[in-house]
Amino acid sequence: MKWVQVSFVGETVGSLSDCGTVLAMELPRISGSDALATTVSAALESGPASHTLLVFDFDRTLTNGISRPGDETETAKVVRGGEATVAALRRAHDAGARLYVITARRPVRLSVEQLFASMDNAQSALSPFFPRGDCVEEFQFGSSEQSSVPLARGGSVYASGYEKAAALAHIVSEQKQEGLRVFFFDDSVVNSYVVGTSTAQHLAESGLASAVAELRSYWWDS
Repeated sequence: MKWVQVSFVGETVGSLSDCGTVLAMELPRISGSDALATTVSAALESGPASHTLLVFDFDRTLTNGISRPGDETETAKVVRGGEATVAALRRAHDAGARLYVITARRPVRLSVEQLFASMDNAQSALSPFFPRGDCVEEFQFGSSEQSSVPLARGGSVYASGYEKAAALAHIVSEQKQEGLRVFFFDDSVVNSYVVGTSTAQHLAESGLASAVAELRSYWWDS
């Protein structure tokens, strides 16, 4: 097994190879209020929606942080990027792309339920795009007891702490599909970097190295 890692945040392409399988990886920075909407639209145009996973951090990536009662009447106050973000998510959802949330909140049931509560109230505009499933579960994910990490999940919403790369690998494992195009978005440069540089290792350890053809991990700067 051979690993080659190029780690640089910016408009740079890196790669990880495992037994000849190469995962194309980019760590670009985007900025501006409409950056997420523009990037999601470009992702849809660049390949088949049926092979596209769009994965988002929640706090300060999909949202603008703390909201106040009544803010839900103005999308721009509660959803980062406002109506443009919502419209882009709707286009992706309707086209058949699969949308997920991975939050850095603790990997426990309560964290997932808190996000559901937000999408029932202030961030209700986001709710249609992130199915909840039948229940919230806490579980361990990894190829061995030593490498497994705790995760919590309710449908398409994950709480992982800072093990976002592992959560992303679990999402990939659920697809039962190869040639996936994965686009991850976070307001934290550290989270974007870790997902961009560590996901391939989690995939390889779980026998999923060939499942992802392309991974782009975006840092959505302020």
